[in-house]
Amino acid sequence: MRDAKRDIPEQAQTLRPGYPVSRLLLPVACLLFSASCFCLLASCAGAANETASPAPSASVVQIAAESAGSGECGVELLAARDLTSLLQGALEVDVLAGYWHADKPGRKPLRVLKTHVVKQAPTLSMFGAPVEYVDAGGGANAAPYLIFKKVELRGAEASVEIAYPAEGIAAFLDFKMSGDGSWALRSKSVKER
Repeated sequence: MRDAKRDIPEQAQTLRPGYPVSRLLLPVACLLFSASCFCLLASCAGAANETASPAPSASVVQIAAESAGSGECGVELLAARDLTSLLQGALEVDVLAGYWHADKPGRKPLRVLKTHVVKQAPTLSMFGAPVEYVDAGGGANAAPYLIFKKVELRGAEASVEIAYPAEGIAAFLDFKMSGDGSWALRSKSVKER
C-alpha cells in the first residue's frame, strides 16, 4: 500500500511545520457553507424589503400594501390562520361599527381591495357574509371597499392600518396575542380625513 504523503511535495503537506493541510479542509468548507447561507439570507431579506430604507430587525415583520417586493423567501412569516384571525379581529373592532352603514347600497357584502397584505385572500366575514375581494379600478361607479394598508408584527404584538375611502377614514389598531393564540385589542384610533 502506497503512502499518500509521499505523493504530495513536502512544501504542500504543511503550512507551517507540523500543521497538515488536511486539517484545514473542514474549517474552510464550513466557512464557505456559512458564507453562502449568509448571502442567501441577505438576498432574501433584501427581496422582502426592496422599498424599505433601513433593514428591519429579525423580530419585526412588516407587510405593506405599497411594497413592490413579493416579501416571500420560501417561508411564511405570519401563519395564514394568525393573519386571518388578526384581520377578522380588526374588522370587528367597535370603533369601526359607525362607519360600515351596511344598510346603504353597495356596502354588503363588505369589499376588500386586493393588496399585498391580503394577497392570499384570507377567509373573512362581515355582516353575516364572506368579504369579497376586488381589484383596483372601476372608477367613480366602483362599490365602496376597505383597504388593509399595513400589518406589522413584533413578536406577540401586531398593528393594523385600515383605510375606508367611502367614509374617508383611516383606522390604526394595536393587538397583542393572548395565551390561547387569539388577538386582543390594545389600542384603537380612527382619523377622519
